[in-house]
Amino acid sequence: MNINVLYIIMNTHTDNECKKGKLYCLHNVIFNYYGPNVFKLGCSTDVDKRVLTYITSYPDKSEIMHSSDNFDNCFDAEKILFRKL
Repeated sequence: MNINVLYIIMNTHTDNECKKGKLYCLHNVIFNYYGPNVFKLGCSTDVDKRVLTYITSYPDKSEIMHSSDNFDNCFDAEKILFRKL
């Protein structure tokens, strides 16, 4: 399933607990310790603010690798993303 199909599915959802937001992918050089292609995935209404509040003991700042368009329900979009992985 590509991100465009996911976007269409999620924006037709009409749950009362929907929260608009974006999916994001973060990377930090310390993740390389665990192997190649290790990332932190999540959802947030404000990705830039989320990165600033992502408090870790890592010496280097985490980098936003990707931020999606807005979803009407980012929580469900995140669940689908994790199932697909």
